[in-house]
Amino acid sequence: MSNPIFAQQAEIAAKLVTIAGLETVPIGTEDPKSASADVAKALLKNAMPPNTDGKAGIAMLVVTPAATATDPDMETETVFASMRHQVAIYENVEWNRGEAGIGITGLDALWLVIKGLQGWTNGPGTNPVRFVSFESDESANGAVMAYFVTFLWERELF
Repeated sequence: MSNPIFAQQAEIAAKLVTIAGLETVPIGTEDPKSASADVAKALLKNAMPPNTDGKAGIAMLVVTPAATATDPDMETETVFASMRHQVAIYENVEWNRGEAGIGITGLDALWLVIKGLQGWTNGPGTNPVRFVSFESDESANGAVMAYFVTFLWERELF
């Protein structure tokens, strides 16, 4: 059985690349078996992977930090959960806004993610994705900005 959490992350990542303005931004998920795991590894090492055009400076990572059963007392083999998915956007400001940069700012990417995922459904039996919050942070030297957009998505987990 495949992991439904990885599958949902992959669905979100696939949706993100269809949003105008985000199509050239590298996007990763937590799935270690996916090609996007390289993006995640690069982000963890504080390096920005280049996109297909050889540009660098911004990348996104889809993670799932939490989930809650919508009805934990239900005695059934099917579990519905409110999945808390997060899109982390990392921008190396100097790289990204230079000649070799992708060019879209982290804050612009944040807005496009919120606008592009809010209300999105992916197939029958899925509830719309709902925006919850966003936070930002910067590295000690101010070189890397990080934005974290959180969404809820009620889905059948298994």
